[in-house]
Amino acid sequence: AAGDPYALVPTITRIVREMAQDVPVEQPATLDDVRAEVMAPDRLNAIVFGGFAAVALAIAVVGVAGVLAFSVSGRTREFGIRMAVGSQPGEILRQVLGEGVIMGALGVAAGLGASLVLIVSAIGASLMPASHASRTDVMQALRSARPTLGYPAAASVTPVGIAAPRHSEYSARRSSIAPASS
Repeated sequence: AAGDPYALVPTITRIVREMAQDVPVEQPATLDDVRAEVMAPDRLNAIVFGGFAAVALAIAVVGVAGVLAFSVSGRTREFGIRMAVGSQPGEILRQVLGEGVIMGALGVAAGLGASLVLIVSAIGASLMPASHASRTDVMQALRSARPTLGYPAAASVTPVGIAAPRHSEYSARRSSIAPASS
C-alpha cells in the first residue's frame, strides 16, 4: 500500500541480514507507533486526572452556588427593604457577586497555603535521602556488586534506553534464525 511504512519491513529486514546476519530484526515499528506506545500511560494519566479535576471543579461550583443561594434566600427580606429605600438591582447583584468572588479568593488562598505546606513537607521529606546521597563514598559505590536498575553491572544499554541482549541471547537467536535467502 502506498504510504504504508510497514510494506518496507521485508525489504529492510533482507538488507539488514545481507549486511550483518547476526543482527536480529525484531518487532519493527515506526516512530509514531513507538511514540504512541511510550505516551499511552501519560495520556491515560492526563485523561484520568483531568476527569478528576473536572469533577472537583463541578463540586466547587455547586458548593459556591449552594452557599450563595442559601445566603440570598436568608436575606430576601433585607434585599427587599434595600430596594424599597432606593437601592438599584445592579448594586445588589454586584454585592452578591462580590461575595462569590471573596469565597473564591479565600478558596484559592487556602489552596495556595495548603500547597505551600505540601512543598515544605516534600522538602523536609527529601532532606534525609538527599543528605545520604551527598555523603556517598565514591570508592565504596564503585566497588559495590549491586546491579543498577536490575541489569548486571556491565549491562549494555542503548542510547534509547532499551537493554541490549547479552551475548548468550545473541548466540541463541543466531542459531534459531536461518539466514535469509536472496
